Amino acid sequence: MPDLKSINPANSDVVGVYPQLTDKEINEIIIDVENEFNSWRKTPVQERCQFFKYLSEAIQMRKNEFANLMALEMGKPISQGTAEIEKCALVCDYYADNGEKFLANQNINTEASESYVSFQPLGVILAVMPWNFPFWQVFRFAAPAMIAGNVVVLKHASNVQGCADAIEGLFIEVGIPGNTFRNLTIDSSKVDYVIENPLIKAVSLTGSTFAGKSVAKKAGSLLKKTVLELGGSDPYVVLKDADLDMTVDACISGRLLNSGQSCISAKRFIVDENIQSEFEKKIIEKMKSQKVGDPFMADSTVGPMVNKESKKELIAQVEKSLDKGAKLIYESEVPDNENSSYHPIMVLSNSLISSRSASTCVNFKFKVFIKCRIGFLSMKRPVFLLTFVFLFLWDSSTNAADYARGMHAALNGDYLTAYKEWKPLADKNEATPQFQLGWLYEKGLGVNLNYDMAAHWYLRAAEQGYAYAQTALGRMYMDGRGINRDVIRAYMWFSLAAGLWDPDAKLGQETVGKTMSPQDILIAQRLAQQCVQRHLKNC
Repeated sequence: MPDLKSINPANSDVVGVYPQLTDKEINEIIIDVENEFNSWRKTPVQERCQFFKYLSEAIQMRKNEFANLMALEMGKPISQGTAEIEKCALVCDYYADNGEKFLANQNINTEASESYVSFQPLGVILAVMPWNFPFWQVFRFAAPAMIAGNVVVLKHASNVQGCADAIEGLFIEVGIPGNTFRNLTIDSSKVDYVIENPLIKAVSLTGSTFAGKSVAKKAGSLLKKTVLELGGSDPYVVLKDADLDMTVDACISGRLLNSGQSCISAKRFIVDENIQSEFEKKIIEKMKSQKVGDPFMADSTVGPMVNKESKKELIAQVEKSLDKGAKLIYESEVPDNENSSYHPIMVLSNSLISSRSASTCVNFKFKVFIKCRIGFLSMKRPVFLLTFVFLFLWDSSTNAADYARGMHAALNGDYLTAYKEWKPLADKNEATPQFQLGWLYEKGLGVNLNYDMAAHWYLRAAEQGYAYAQTALGRMYMDGRGINRDVIRAYMWFSLAAGLWDPDAKLGQETVGKTMSPQDILIAQRLAQQCVQRHLKNC
């Protein structure tokens, strides 16, 4: 296996080289941790809490060292690194102060003379953690898990192995038994192998949706518990009566957190048209005070991207957005270093996304969708979309301008024009316009009412995982419109949509479920599972 390397994104220097563990070494570590579990679980919870008090103190004493390490390995500005370490100390203190109370038996009322809920540890837990908050993500997981009596093996991101080793050393430094927390120096290709180990009882992952799906699939096949913290797509909606000075401050801090490389960062800003000009002016003014520079310098608010690959990806996203009509209204300066991963702060304004609805269906990076239907989030005034170019840029899976024109027409009652704008996109197998066509045919708007065509377009969108289309298809199966009535298929599609958090799907599931036998429901659930295994094809 190739060695893992930490590379300074500010200059491409190799910071550290870490040989990967062999399968034999991995298994030996897991066995050692399992053996420690038998002792750690019997340690009184008060003692486990006290260890984390010591850990909090040790973290605080070395916060400057650890902030420097983060700046070196992944480019986090030094002030933000210090804040991250202080936050780690706080989470250790919190669970140390409250752990005993959280884990106390909870008496409950039953028919028995005495009943209570008791909390017991699971055993060895695999933690798969990301590079962007290399200390915080580990400690916010480890503190509650280990105080509860569990033991941990860590698979950290390959580029922050120095941080991973430092964390492991901290546990030993404060006297926590050495095999209670162990770092596995492995890359992502070995995660499945670790999960397959019978001593691993559960997995906690923070990372991309893709990584989460992979871990969930493997852990689920082995009936192992998982906790997944995945990507986000967070919009800021700025209305006409907003305090703009306060709002802009929140927008800037929310967008530039960790140099924009955070799943909880503000991804885009939807602003009332009446305050667009003033908002843009204040954003640009505030951005001019932000400095992209050496993360070790106290005045740098934005560091480099984590690596050159991310920088290249970002450049491509910017170009794609500009090609689709976005306007560049601000660009910062960056250090002149061709070996670095610095990228300027850029503000893009895109007036193409402009209609009476804020529910414009745009596909963002990492396949996170704002799913919408006509009138889903209606506003009384036009809006525009403002995007800070950092890690998450607007990346439409449809032609945004064409789709937006169709949406604008539909909201104004011109359904024929909406149909003409959406039909070419639907023919290109774009799920959102397919769903909208189904809706037009189902309601007879701009086209002749045709349940068969409605079912056709709903099915095409549903097979791409579009939740609203799945719900609509479930209704048509339930009512026998455009398709033969089939309560089992209806329940199947409602189940699939409910799994994608469409609230209407759950209601449909409950409604049709009242007409079905337990055996029919079981068949429908099995069909849903088989459908997922076939990637929603031929369902």
